[in-house]
Amino acid sequence: LALVQVVLRVRNQGRTLAAEICGALALSASAAMIALAGGREPRVAWALWALLAARALTAIPYVRSVLRRGRGQQVAGAPVLAAHAAVLAVGLVATVVGLLPWLATVALGILLARAVVGWRSQRAVAAKIIGMRELGFGALTVALVALGFALPH
Repeated sequence: LALVQVVLRVRNQGRTLAAEICGALALSASAAMIALAGGREPRVAWALWALLAARALTAIPYVRSVLRRGRGQQVAGAPVLAAHAAVLAVGLVATVVGLLPWLATVALGILLARAVVGWRSQRAVAAKIIGMRELGFGALTVALVALGFALPH
């Protein structure tokens, strides 16, 4: 995945959806590697990667759609919001079966709420502000998941 992103970047296609998703998925795998190195079960490591990958797979299209709306383009919000809802549902199942802590589901719920509020907002927001907000939501997601694993079950 990282190699695909590098190749696309070298071809001046680093801002394509494929390049952004490949890069995010490759980086998300580091959570699984850290979990394995820390002695976690492989199934938990896969769940962590899936969680961060799902966050990337929903955040990237969300940001792209909000930016397009800010430029006055017509963008369908239903697919973006449906993807967030689906990720929350899968996260809830993963929590119920013991793969993820309950705070992971809370984080996914916050991301869904962020998408709903962001999508309903009619004002255009600068790309820099959206990027900073997304960094904050990403950090919050990681912090909640880490705290969830640190707390006794």
